[in-house]
Amino acid sequence: MRKLVTFLLMSLLVISLHTPSLANMEEKLGKHWSAKIIDKDFLAHYFPYLAKEDFHRLNPDEPISEHEFLLSFSSLLKNKGYSITRLGWNSKLTRAQMAMDVGEKLIEIEVIHHGSGDIPFTDIDGLSNEAKEVLASLYHRGIIKGQSTTRYNPYANVTQAEAIVVLQRVDQLLDGVNSK
Repeated sequence: MRKLVTFLLMSLLVISLHTPSLANMEEKLGKHWSAKIIDKDFLAHYFPYLAKEDFHRLNPDEPISEHEFLLSFSSLLKNKGYSITRLGWNSKLTRAQMAMDVGEKLIEIEVIHHGSGDIPFTDIDGLSNEAKEVLASLYHRGIIKGQSTTRYNPYANVTQAEAIVVLQRVDQLLDGVNSK
């Protein structure tokens, strides 16, 4: 049943997608830190709900919902030949929860392993040991970076730009794994 619902949701998103105007996307990103990092085709393909209507909903600093992030993540996983992840709620997603969602799935499909190594973040004391291990794994693979060299800000809401950049990094990691 879950697969059917996911398939229907993904189908509706694909059907409702029209050819977006990339010029409008450039205007939306402007001088944002992610403007030179975000791949326009990746955004249009995996975040079609942001690309609809000439990127009307695209606002790089606006929070992304857990549901939207997991839908995009599931679409990426499916396109790479992996099983999809769980569906989320229509609530805001924290950076800590995003790391857990991505990390647990990448560990499950054996793309990364539980990590331990040191990470430079001084604001993660409130996280569980498991969350810290997952965060370390993602950090050392270059998937997750801090808001500064020592600040991760685990309880901040994930922005649209952060979500897109993280999934682009996952895409590159999966491409590297699949090419071996």
